[in-house]
Amino acid sequence: MFYHAYNGYLQHAYPHDELKPLTCAGQDTWGGYSLTLVDALDTLLILGNETEFKRASDLVVEQLGVNRNINVSVFETNIRIIGGLLSAHMLSSRSRAMTLPDGWPCSGPLLDLAEKFAQRLLPAFSTNTGMPYGTLRYGVNYFETPITCTAGIGTFVLEFGTLSRLTGNPIYERVSLRALDALWNSRSKLSLVGNHIDVQTGIYTATDAGIGAGVDSYFEYLAKGALLFQRPKLMRQFNEFETAINKHLRRDDWFLWVDKDKATVSMPIFQSLEAFWPGLLTLVGRVEDAARIMASYGQILRHLGLPPEFYNLPNREPVNGRMAYPLRPEIPESLLYLHRATNDPSYLIMAASIVDTIDGIARTKCGFGTVHDVGTGSVEDRMESFFLAETTKYLYLIFDEHNFMHNVGSARAKLVETTGGPCIIEAGGWIFNTEAHPLDPGIVYCCSKKHQSDTGLLQQFEDNVDFIKLMDGHFEDLEQEQEGEEPTLNYTEQAAESEQIANNESPQDDAITNGSGGKNGKEEQTPRRFKPEYIAKLSRAVLETLSNMKEENLKLNIGEDEDEPRKKGDQINWNSLLKWQKLQQFIEEMKKDLAEEMEANVEDLSDNWGLICDKCCTRMDEPDLKTTSREFWRTIYTNYFRFIPKFGRYQCLPTEEKVDWQDIGTHYFNNSPDVATLPSEHQHLDAIKRYSLLKSTWIRHRKEAEDGEEEEEGGFTLLTTPNQPFDINFMGQSKLSIEQIRTLAKQTHFTEKEIRQWYRGFRRDCPNGMLTEVGFQKIYKQFFPQGDPIDFSIYVFKVYDENQDGAIEFDQFVHGLSITGRGSLEQKLAWLFGLYDGDKDGAITRQEMECLITHIYKLAGDASRTPDTEAVPEKRVGTIWTKLNKESDATLTSAEFEEDAKTDSTIVNVLSLYEGLGK
Repeated sequence: MFYHAYNGYLQHAYPHDELKPLTCAGQDTWGGYSLTLVDALDTLLILGNETEFKRASDLVVEQLGVNRNINVSVFETNIRIIGGLLSAHMLSSRSRAMTLPDGWPCSGPLLDLAEKFAQRLLPAFSTNTGMPYGTLRYGVNYFETPITCTAGIGTFVLEFGTLSRLTGNPIYERVSLRALDALWNSRSKLSLVGNHIDVQTGIYTATDAGIGAGVDSYFEYLAKGALLFQRPKLMRQFNEFETAINKHLRRDDWFLWVDKDKATVSMPIFQSLEAFWPGLLTLVGRVEDAARIMASYGQILRHLGLPPEFYNLPNREPVNGRMAYPLRPEIPESLLYLHRATNDPSYLIMAASIVDTIDGIARTKCGFGTVHDVGTGSVEDRMESFFLAETTKYLYLIFDEHNFMHNVGSARAKLVETTGGPCIIEAGGWIFNTEAHPLDPGIVYCCSKKHQSDTGLLQQFEDNVDFIKLMDGHFEDLEQEQEGEEPTLNYTEQAAESEQIANNESPQDDAITNGSGGKNGKEEQTPRRFKPEYIAKLSRAVLETLSNMKEENLKLNIGEDEDEPRKKGDQINWNSLLKWQKLQQFIEEMKKDLAEEMEANVEDLSDNWGLICDKCCTRMDEPDLKTTSREFWRTIYTNYFRFIPKFGRYQCLPTEEKVDWQDIGTHYFNNSPDVATLPSEHQHLDAIKRYSLLKSTWIRHRKEAEDGEEEEEGGFTLLTTPNQPFDINFMGQSKLSIEQIRTLAKQTHFTEKEIRQWYRGFRRDCPNGMLTEVGFQKIYKQFFPQGDPIDFSIYVFKVYDENQDGAIEFDQFVHGLSITGRGSLEQKLAWLFGLYDGDKDGAITRQEMECLITHIYKLAGDASRTPDTEAVPEKRVGTIWTKLNKESDATLTSAEFEEDAKTDSTIVNVLSLYEGLGK
């Protein structure tokens, strides 16, 4: 699937941005930067194609120009081009065909190119608020619109933060954090944000709040930015947004669009872009909740096979005109996270069905096309670059369980030397940007000033450590265990054993190979890796050596302050005997041996392997290239692998244009923000400073509470919640969680069993989890067929709909039933007052009471016949109003209503005629 689309692009569309898969031609959509090729670079390595990655990367570096005479999207350029170049730079060491430059991973041609694009985008951030413009050319046009979508403002911290850490230039991270702060401060009182905002004034021009188009990646980058850069502030912001989303947007396991200030429903639809949310929840530990949401999305897949752009939830059908599926990756992305977290095979089945459907519907002779209508299966003449960057990548990783992207520790990590000291990279924890370009947190830390600071602190500790105090507790325990027994090894024998351990070659890690052997049966060289077990062996050797030194009572020169070692009985005092002067020599010898062993076990990252094929696209015909991509396809199709690569020359990437800069200043401003004016966003996560190695205890710190936030113990904040147990039962559509049931039982007059029964009936009548006003009217028509219940049902609906969002959720439904059916007199009177108070201003007028009672008469029909004195609504209103409104004023307050009703049995009897109508 990937290579069919990739080869089709190179043959028919390159150097344009995208392939037109029906006409087999190319088109430029995002600037003419050969976007599909840049977007696909890291996918090539994830699939194991090292030589094609080398060839494509060289073409990008040599030919891709930054200065193009075209208006570009700041958002798309960042996530696709800058993100793609950064990811390819970080993954370069995995291609044995690549020659890494000096200073990698903190320098390199792909990194330099990414920084050039970022510099091109910086003028967009020169606004009053710090939020960037949406597009620019040679700068920002003086007539550029200041309206930008929320995601286009909050989706920079991953790429720009990584650039700052790798290049040492803080401007990129600071402008992205300033934009995030501005967005955070623009949230409503309900902690919601709209989807379009004026970047100069900070005022929203589109107030619809949701988790889909225009907003989605803002929430994503808060959580991922917190994890990648260890910024708890961003995670606290995400947590507040998540709470608000669950409260105001969520209906059961679906999410609607509401007004950010009032939370009234504006669009009861599901957008396919929203499907990233379960994956993000899984990433931060909300696995159980994510599984429930994905189960709802699975209904659409079972219904249509592929998710449409818009899906109407009340009608349970695609929205007319928005029925396309442009090969989006959001559902495969969430399936990948959930499968890795739960190992549930149902997610493999869902992923395989998506692969089958795409391959069966969207495949063309030279690529894959956008599905125009998921109902009919018609295809459009466009293949967006994210199909190769995201969709195929996520689907592949779901089935390739042993891919290096799934590393979870140091077993397959690499130790590399940099100008700032040794670094551990590729140890796992990759963070995908919103275009599925993976970023390695190890490399981000390795090149940062934080790493240099930590290295200095460790060196300072090593130079000043009191090793004797660290050993005191160990030797006291050792004395109690031995109880005077003679040591089994003397110092000479122990030293010889330690030297033997130091000279042993550590085992090789042969887990990462592309095949069982190379050409002509020769085994390919496996990268040599440093083994942490070696450190453990040396540590044990040092402890045993020092112990035997004590037992042998070695005579050491202890300095001028003590002429003789102090004795305690027949034993020499160990604290007086061993001083740093002698032990320093031993440690230096150990360091020397360790350095030699490390040097022998560090992979030569600059090793040039294999011949570069400068004419072919892929080497799938090579017998020794047994990539895991073959196994992936064999897992799904027993006879799939029938692809034959087509060879041929390809034209070069577009060269950088020559620009006449003379008149540009009259149309554009090209000034970047001044880094000196931007806050530095200092981080309080210096673990090394807060750990006392001399005392071997944690030093407890409390930082002063800032901005009303709670104090943090130890200077740390837990970035994610603990993983919750996964319960497959919650994927059912007729069950509430135990916590929800218990909460409702406490808040209402129903038992837990009754709540379950009510919920089953509610879900049977309202499969999407909400009761609309139209559905509510249908229920009243069934109970009052003899009358006209429409107007009265509208009144009751407003009372049940507590948050006035246009829909009744189950908790609101059961609360209303509890009050009208089993509530106390006070609760029922309060409910009735809300029923009469039509405008919800806290007071009842005679007109409001007359209007409602008129609707009650229409509701009851023939059953409303009463004594002649109350044959018409006006007479009934007169009776009630005279009894209740003793002050003879224009309105009736809630207190007056309840007080008079309690003391007058006639009024209570009259009201009791109607209180049951709210059930």
